[in-house]
Amino acid sequence: MNREEQVSQVQLAVESESGLVTANAYPQGLEPIGRGRSAAVFRLRDEPDKAVKIFHPDFTDMAEQEITVYLKLGATKYYPQMYEYGTRYLVIDYVSGKTFYQCLIEGIFIPESAIKEVDAAIALAEEKGLRPSDIHLKNIMLTGQGVKLIDVARFLQNGDRRQWNDLKKAYYQKYIRPNFPKKIPEKVLEYIVDKYRKNELRI
Repeated sequence: MNREEQVSQVQLAVESESGLVTANAYPQGLEPIGRGRSAAVFRLRDEPDKAVKIFHPDFTDMAEQEITVYLKLGATKYYPQMYEYGTRYLVIDYVSGKTFYQCLIEGIFIPESAIKEVDAAIALAEEKGLRPSDIHLKNIMLTGQGVKLIDVARFLQNGDRRQWNDLKKAYYQKYIRPNFPKKIPEKVLEYIVDKYRKNELRI
């Protein structure tokens, strides 16, 4: 079975409540490992060091944008490498680690070096003519080799770095203080995120 046939067997739907893409059916060669608002991600069972990101048919434009971004980025330690792509999918590195979001929930300390690596990743993308935006807790991975940014679909849009700048500000003004809790209950974290999205929280 080639990749196009494999992808064609994946049935995706958007959940009405969460707005997240979910896989209703997929071939045995794929292991679901993540989902977002436009795509689902699967680990390749026969190539466990790689993953395939498959976009819902309504978001093929997002697939095209993400493919374009990865082609511009090329091989770099701060982003997954893309190996293959098609109409609404791309094959990239499987990244093992914890998102910043998971680190906060599980009490895993985020070192200052990780913050500086995100800055370096953003600068590298800008040097390649991209406009990094939508950088948040769930798309920054802390791995055994450093940091990787795992969602680049919006790097072509006219966004800004407000989210990341606010996260960095919160890190230095609050997170690194000795008395600041390094482990935050998910319900509390979701409440904070929701308030931020609604512009009801100032950092």
